[in-house]
Amino acid sequence: MSIAQIDTPYQIITARMLALLEQGTVPWQQPWDPATGLPRNLFSQRPYRGINVWLLTAMGYTSPFWATFNQVKTAGGSVRKGERGVPAFFWKVYTKEAQEAGDEEQRFVPRYFTVFNAAQLDGVAVPAIAVTPHRFTPIERCAQLVDTMPNRPTIFEGHQQAFYTPATDTLHMPTPSCFHSPEAYYAILYHELVHAVGHPSRLNRPTLTDLCLFGSPTYAKEELVAEMGAAYLCGVCGIAHATLDNSAAYLASWMQVLRDHPTMLVHAAAQAQRAADYIQNLPPDMGG
Repeated sequence: MSIAQIDTPYQIITARMLALLEQGTVPWQQPWDPATGLPRNLFSQRPYRGINVWLLTAMGYTSPFWATFNQVKTAGGSVRKGERGVPAFFWKVYTKEAQEAGDEEQRFVPRYFTVFNAAQLDGVAVPAIAVTPHRFTPIERCAQLVDTMPNRPTIFEGHQQAFYTPATDTLHMPTPSCFHSPEAYYAILYHELVHAVGHPSRLNRPTLTDLCLFGSPTYAKEELVAEMGAAYLCGVCGIAHATLDNSAAYLASWMQVLRDHPTMLVHAAAQAQRAADYIQNLPPDMGG
């Protein structure tokens, strides 16, 4: 067999991800638990449901407790001056009798009310939160890859979400003990590091630096680059067996964009390899 016929680790991982996409994959699962639990009402302790879970969690507050202005006022507390609330949605049910059959008809009309996080309040008692962290043991090879990355962005831990901010060149992660496993932690960290490699001070990748809207082809391609690059790095570190299914499930969320732009995956794979090589401090075109 000639050298040209030998599949590189990157090619093997890409082929495996394509196979998983073709056969159907389980839904992507967020591989970490919110440090404080799901958002819930401060006074009734009732958890919020539906879209409210995502809207409130995305605000990034360390407290999971929320309440309306009237609830806070009734309890003798107050909202701090200048604080802004967040809309929480619910469905109002209207029932009327049908004209012909005498049956009842129901209409579900969306309504919302404004809630404030406990961190925005004064004068109210906030319950203590009991958090049982996962046991986190760093994986030496994975940690070494992060430590030796050239021109690495500043990494901050303790956030509710994982994200990279190009404007400040900073990477934000949940606390490691929130993750279901060390492998899950490094897979997400690698995803954000691949985003960071697109910064103008590194590879200056247009899909990161150009202004784009969520869900657009450019945004989708950047996400493909980040997830495929993370999968490559997990393969290099020997943890792909624990992370590849979730990576493929994440990529499946962009399947419609891939169908509309059939060459996107190939181009994204090339950019992902460049990013993975950069993080490993390999010379260009030497990562295969």
